[in-house]
Amino acid sequence: MTPLRAALLGLDGVGLVYLDALRSCTLFDLVAIADTSAERIRKIEHPPGVTTFDDCRSLVAAQTRDPIDALVVALPPHQSIELLPLAAERGVPVFHHTPFARTTAECQMVAQLFSTARGTFEAARLWSALLPDVTRPDVLRRAGRVVAAHACVQHTQTVTNWRGDPQRAGGGALLYAGYGAVDALVALLGLPESVCAECAWAAAPGAPRGYDTEDVAIVTLRFGHGEIGSLTVWRGADTNQWALTLIGTDATVSVGRPSAREDAGADELAARELEIASSVQAGLEAMGRRLQDRTATRSASSAEAHVATLATIEAAYLSSKTGSAEVPAQFIQEPPG
Repeated sequence: MTPLRAALLGLDGVGLVYLDALRSCTLFDLVAIADTSAERIRKIEHPPGVTTFDDCRSLVAAQTRDPIDALVVALPPHQSIELLPLAAERGVPVFHHTPFARTTAECQMVAQLFSTARGTFEAARLWSALLPDVTRPDVLRRAGRVVAAHACVQHTQTVTNWRGDPQRAGGGALLYAGYGAVDALVALLGLPESVCAECAWAAAPGAPRGYDTEDVAIVTLRFGHGEIGSLTVWRGADTNQWALTLIGTDATVSVGRPSAREDAGADELAARELEIASSVQAGLEAMGRRLQDRTATRSASSAEAHVATLATIEAAYLSSKTGSAEVPAQFIQEPPG
């Protein structure tokens, strides 16, 4: 079967993981790459025939004359949110790294865009590949009725300096490092009835304080059937860890697994990198198979499934400001009509 023509937006951080995944996936033929930094593009070795753009919008706009089969987006939402309307208008199927929005309103806008355009939009859920047990009914049966859940994220990556950048305002460690953990809790237990949160700035002394400044977040969630969830996110820790524990009436089940320490040996770090790369590739391959399936509809969007996640995160940010429990449902707007 002829490979799908794919383009990649974003070559910083996780974008390089997507680049390697697209290169090694036989379902895709990488034909174009773009980034906001011309220097990053120059550093990337790419075979002849791959078109490069130092302006992401130009790559998307070019689809009117040189259409692709899939657009893979590894940009932060403050950059991609301006490009998605154009992609929907051009009818380009999109696979987007999460988060793809900073607020519930932005998430619902993306969902509406691709629904109206009858386009394909898929948001990556890397946690579902890293933690496959989360989606297995036998795990929930083993735990019995879940009474509490705890997620812990420790993230060492602090390479991108977002402090003091008003364009990126709208989230720090909780939105970016903690997104997958919140998404997993909501997927398991539903939209919380209320959220309490505290966020803290934990950068080194002397670092400029600006907009995206929280490095630590502690969140408590209460769900509709009495379950309690909690989440701890720490950016700048000395270990990388992504773990989730379910406390049930019958058993306590750990469905997460810790990852490599910053000072870990080469084998442990390589295993961690391979695990992340494998989850990215699994997500891309799943979308590729759906796009190649002639019997399946190509118009589908998973953006709506993330509305509850963004509403929960937005409620947590508001709670950290008000000092009171906040209701995520207040951020969800009913669709018109």
